[in-house]
Amino acid sequence: MFVAPWLSEVAGQGELFVARAELVEEAADVRLSEPVDVKQESSPTTPPDPLRASPQPMKTPDYLAAPARQELSLAGIGTQGGGFSDYDLPAGMTGPGPQFFGLGGKARGSRGIVYVVDRSGSMTDTFAFVQEELKKSIRELRRHQSFHIIFFSDTEEPVELPPGRLTRAGEDRKRAAFEFIDSMTPGGGTQPANAMRRALMLRPKPDLVYFLTDGLFDPVLVDQLEEWNADRDVKIFTIGYFNRQSEPLLSGIARRHGGEYRFVGENDLP
Repeated sequence: MFVAPWLSEVAGQGELFVARAELVEEAADVRLSEPVDVKQESSPTTPPDPLRASPQPMKTPDYLAAPARQELSLAGIGTQGGGFSDYDLPAGMTGPGPQFFGLGGKARGSRGIVYVVDRSGSMTDTFAFVQEELKKSIRELRRHQSFHIIFFSDTEEPVELPPGRLTRAGEDRKRAAFEFIDSMTPGGGTQPANAMRRALMLRPKPDLVYFLTDGLFDPVLVDQLEEWNADRDVKIFTIGYFNRQSEPLLSGIARRHGGEYRFVGENDLP
């Protein structure tokens, strides 16, 4: 029995690796039933040295020589995360987070967003701008994200977008949200506590809550939020709308809960 070697070489380095042939065991004396006449043609040339090899040049395959493509071709998914949202793929999403009145772009990676919006009577003259900005924000949400809307005034129970929980931002849900937003009319006073509590008690929990109001509310809400969002899992971004009375409270809430505060006045509207 013999070990049969193969010769191999490393292209471009000129280094040759040769397997060693070794006699493992002498073969037994075997006789064939009939003699076989094996003819070999003699060669006038000297047989090659088994320990030397002459490498032959090889053309580089086209697929290796071609420059690497900078864009993925799978199902139309391109660079910068383009197209990922069409297939429910959050991977590659490197852009800013969801925005409401230009606020929240730094909240990257937010998948669950709740809008807590004031609809008190003092907002009657400018409420249409809030509605349009809210629809704009929802329109830009991606399919892998979920959202919910809660309107509040001074009524005991806030008004929520059915079915009263976070739902995927598909086109059907967005259209239903737009109809819900358009159906809202301002009236009453400003009591946001129940609406904020409801937003923070949702299961699954949101990642981001937008809190917009134009009125002065009970400062006890600051302490209540410390209890409801004690682990700081939810970022709270606050918006003071046309009225700076609650600015110290709103900016303090945003600072304590990992968010940002912005005042929106007449100059910020189209």
